[in-house]
Amino acid sequence: METFIKKNYNKFTLIVASIVIACTIGTSCSEVIPEPDSPDMPDNQTTEHTLLMYFPWSVNLTSFFTANIADMELSISENGLENQRVLVFFASAPSEAVLFEIKRNNLGIVTRDTISEYPSHPYTTVEGLTKMIKDVKEVAPAKNYSLLIGAHGMAWIPVSRASNMVYSTDNMENFIEHWNMEVGEKNPIRTRYFGGTSATYQTDISTLVTALEQTETHLQYILFDDCFMSSIEVAYELRNCADYLIASVCEIMDYGMPYHKIGKYMLGNPNYEKIVSEFYDFYSTYTPMPCGTIGVTNLNEMDNMATIMKEINTTLQNTNTKTNIDNVQIFDGYSPTLFFDFGHYVETMCANSQPNLYDRFHAQLERTVPYKLATQTFYTMSQRKRIEINHYSGINTTEPSLNSQSVNHYKQTDWYNATHE
Repeated sequence: METFIKKNYNKFTLIVASIVIACTIGTSCSEVIPEPDSPDMPDNQTTEHTLLMYFPWSVNLTSFFTANIADMELSISENGLENQRVLVFFASAPSEAVLFEIKRNNLGIVTRDTISEYPSHPYTTVEGLTKMIKDVKEVAPAKNYSLLIGAHGMAWIPVSRASNMVYSTDNMENFIEHWNMEVGEKNPIRTRYFGGTSATYQTDISTLVTALEQTETHLQYILFDDCFMSSIEVAYELRNCADYLIASVCEIMDYGMPYHKIGKYMLGNPNYEKIVSEFYDFYSTYTPMPCGTIGVTNLNEMDNMATIMKEINTTLQNTNTKTNIDNVQIFDGYSPTLFFDFGHYVETMCANSQPNLYDRFHAQLERTVPYKLATQTFYTMSQRKRIEINHYSGINTTEPSLNSQSVNHYKQTDWYNATHE
């Protein structure tokens, strides 16, 4: 099957309510400024770029987070850290987390310097996130900041709703969300979800947005190493917080992003095209499941995308055009489906009835999602199988979902309100 990559910058306008993002953040009980041991990272001086790798408590993904950190350390060991700094927030237990810096000396040896420890604290609050971000900016001031969040994810769906939503699958009488399924003989593959496996350790996207606003932090990019987070609804809510969103439209394998391959392209002046291509090269041959999708969304294009989507929705409403979603590309194993390919959904709505309007939308989509790649199939843990990818725009949407609870909550999202009369 053809793979997909785009090099233009698309203007995307999305409106999002809260998003379930598993966060674990807190107050520091101690702060130790690390002793300088590398000319690559001058302490207490403003550097070009600081990357925060944020790994909250996620129960069954902890060992994979450890491996992710080791992979980034391998990349740093091999490629150096000239005028760059990498800090890691890692929760090894529900009430035990640490903020440390990855450093590299002149011999290429990588070390970890503890900055702060975070004991029991309400990690999912604005206050907790704000405190952690302030800690990072105080110890590693930079001209540019980026954020990597590794955990479980459920796109725009808020914490208060995710635990109460009713799902089903065609082959499972008693449905279990994909992040809570046990790995065993019948289901040997695990995927990620952004957040913990309990609402206690999950955080709404709106909470993250507020913390970034309160700390006056605008990010180069936010990379979600979690399921379903390349979402039009999520991107719209984050549009004023960062320049780019990097994420997957569907479930991502428990291994997560291949940081030993993409790490060097995440620092300095990020190379988004190389991040996407290296991700694809890794997952196209990944064992045991060669499945992976990735998209890079230009958040500065979001308002333009919302404008044209409102025009599309208004036009179709006035012409009483009906959309048949039966053949729209899906990106999950839920029934009714929650996540569809955004570009294919709009194509199905108006490519035939409003060709000129669709052409304008397509051009905007190309500017909004400039880089994206997908393997021939994606894997869904909820149905324990691979599903063909025949249409891929690099970003998903919930709008056409027939899940009754999803429909009710969806109309409260910023994206819906910005794109409908």
